[in-house]
Amino acid sequence: MKVLFLYLNAFSFVGGIQKFNLNFLKALDENKEKDFVVNALSLSDLKKDLNKDFSRIYQQTAEDNKFTFLLKAVVHGLKSDTIIFGHVNLIFPLTLIYGLFTNKKLILITHGIEIWKPLSFFKKICLRKLDLIITVSSYTKDKIVDIQKIDEKKIALLPNTLEPGFNFLPNAQLIDHLREKYGLKRDDKVLLTVCRLSKEEQYKGYDKVIRSLKVLSGQISNIKYVIAGKYDIEEKDRLLHIIKECGVEEKVILTGYVSNEELSSLYHLCDLFIMPSANEGFGIVFLEALACGKPVIGGNKDGSVDALLNGELGLLVDPDNGEEISEAVRNILLETADTHLLDPVYLKEKCISAFGFEKFADKVGKLVLKRELKEELINAD
Repeated sequence: MKVLFLYLNAFSFVGGIQKFNLNFLKALDENKEKDFVVNALSLSDLKKDLNKDFSRIYQQTAEDNKFTFLLKAVVHGLKSDTIIFGHVNLIFPLTLIYGLFTNKKLILITHGIEIWKPLSFFKKICLRKLDLIITVSSYTKDKIVDIQKIDEKKIALLPNTLEPGFNFLPNAQLIDHLREKYGLKRDDKVLLTVCRLSKEEQYKGYDKVIRSLKVLSGQISNIKYVIAGKYDIEEKDRLLHIIKECGVEEKVILTGYVSNEELSSLYHLCDLFIMPSANEGFGIVFLEALACGKPVIGGNKDGSVDALLNGELGLLVDPDNGEEISEAVRNILLETADTHLLDPVYLKEKCISAFGFEKFADKVGKLVLKRELKEELINAD
C-alpha cells in the first residue's frame, strides 16, 4: 500500500495542528505493518527542518510554493492508494483530480474552527468525495454534521495525543531560573495559559482571566498570571490596555515565545492551568499540563470538553461568565474542588491512559492502513 500525506506544516512552525501532524507522522513511521510506504508532502515547512530520523517516511516540502506543491501532490497522488489531507484548505482541486480514479481512499483530517464555517462551493463538492473525515473532538464532529451536512458514519474521532518526546519531569534548576526571570516568589499562586496571542484568534479566554484577577487579587493576594506564547503587536497592545484598565499590572506576565524545555518547567511551576476558550478544537496544552499533574480549568462550549473528558480531568466553565471563571479559580487554589481534580497522580495517570501515544498510534494505523473502512472501526475508541 502506498500512502500520501499532504499537510501544511509540522516542523518549521509551532501550534496545535503542527503537533498533531508531527505525532501523526511518528505514528505512521513506527507502525509495525510491513506492507506500506508513506510519502509526506508539506506545503510550507523548510527543507532544513524536516525530521531526519524517520525510517519509513519519504519527506518532501514545497517550501510555500503552491504550484510546486500541487504538481508534486498530483504526481505522487496518482501513484498512491490512500491520500490523506491534513487540512481542509488542501482538498480543492486535488480531491476532484484524485476522484477520477475510483480505487483511491481519500481521507481528510480536521481540527476545529477551519471546518466550523460554511465552505466554498468547490470545497463542498470535494468534501462529499471523501471516504473518511478524521476529527479530534466530538464537538467538531457535531459541527461537521450540522454545518457541512456530512453523514456521521463517515466521521472518525482521533483525539490529540501527548508528544512522545515531551519532557514531563520537573527540572528544579530551570524552574528556579524561570521564577527569577519572571519575578515569581515561591509562595505565589501561579495561573498559566499557553497559547498564541493573535488578533485573529481572540477566543482563548485569557482576556477573561485577566479581568477576573481584579476580584481574585483582593481575595488571593499572592496570585499571579503567566501567559506563555508568541504574540502579535496588536493583541499585545489590547491585553496591556485591559491589564492597565483592571489595575493588575503587577499580576500579569506575558512571556512571549518559550522553548519546549522552558514550557515543561512552566507547567511544573504553575499551580493551575487555565484556558477558558470558546472556540478551541481540542487543546493539546491541556494534556501537557495534566501530564505534569496540574489542575486544569477549560471552557464548556468547545473541544476543551473532550480534552477534559467531560469534567473528569478538570473544571469546565462558561467562558463568557467572569464570575464562574473566578469561582473555579478559587475552588482550585483554595482546594475546595473535588479532590481527584487536585490529585497530581490521578490527573497524570488518567491523562496518559486516555491520550497516550500508543493508543493514538494504534488508531492511526487502523484508520489509515486498513483497505476497508468498517463502521465499527470508525466508531472504535
